[in-house]
Amino acid sequence: MKGKLIIIVSLVLLVALLLATRAARQARSDQLQNPYSGVASVTAVTTKNEPFTRIISETGVLTGNKESMIAAQTGGQVTALLVDVGDYVKAGEAILKIDDELYGLEAERAKITYEKAKADLERIEKLHKQNGASDSDLEGMRLAAKGAEVGYKMADKTYRDGTVKAPFSGVIAAKYTEVGQMIGPGTPVVQLIDHSTVKLVVQVPEESIGFIPVGAPTTVTIDALNASFDARVASIGLKASGGARTFPVEVRFHGEPKVRSGMFARAEIEAGVINSIVLPRVAILPDAGRSIVFLAKNNLAEKAIVKVLGQRGDNIAVEGLPEGAIVVTTGNQLLTNGASLTITMAKDAAQ
Repeated sequence: MKGKLIIIVSLVLLVALLLATRAARQARSDQLQNPYSGVASVTAVTTKNEPFTRIISETGVLTGNKESMIAAQTGGQVTALLVDVGDYVKAGEAILKIDDELYGLEAERAKITYEKAKADLERIEKLHKQNGASDSDLEGMRLAAKGAEVGYKMADKTYRDGTVKAPFSGVIAAKYTEVGQMIGPGTPVVQLIDHSTVKLVVQVPEESIGFIPVGAPTTVTIDALNASFDARVASIGLKASGGARTFPVEVRFHGEPKVRSGMFARAEIEAGVINSIVLPRVAILPDAGRSIVFLAKNNLAEKAIVKVLGQRGDNIAVEGLPEGAIVVTTGNQLLTNGASLTITMAKDAAQ
């Protein structure tokens, strides 16, 4: 009986010890994670001014240098489709033909009418010189000849428009008709894209647009291809896009076969070198539409508002801080003004 009592007492003491240890660990964890209950352990850096290449990063969709829906200018039945998707065509090369026999006959008839009008005009001019025709007769025949000429040119153009030609060199991106189909004037037949140069239009916020010059070096990254390309800023819009207060910036680079219109891409535009405080991205926190950091002063946290000047990778240039300030970089998510800190210093502000 005495032995059983000893065992029971030992078990009770063991359970009590385990519970006490667990409570102590939880209290220590809460103290480290919750700044309201004790001292928060953080990592910090000391600020210093350094040269920083401002990078403005925005995304958009790629387009070709020229993209056009090529349409027929006259109607009829398609008798020949001379290209396929992916074919490269030169400017002026035939793409499609429609049944143009009637157009040809009409052009021939208009030509005959025009030639007769010219002959009549020559005869009237001779008679006029010999006083055998009046001024009104001459003027009327000149107008008739001019009208016949216009009619012939119109009929001839309609006949020639029976062959649809490429307005510029490029690649056939899509077909919208086939042989035998009836089409009318204005009916799209193919989509033609010039990929010799590729364009990317991105929307840049108004607070950053003033830093970008035309010709600024740019890196365009296409994640789908796991590739980057050297580009340049080609133009900067003068008017904001809608109510977004952003401005269109167009960058261009030399096209390659693997780069396709419609791909999602990111432009990183170099917008000048500045001297500023450079902090790791994790040090910057959002706060009611502003950007803030936490400073460590006398082992206490102090909120400070900063203005972001630019970004490069994981580093951000800011203004609003003096050199030599201690900025919290990790452990800052739950901090509030006045929280007590245990600080571990990192090597530099760009870490």
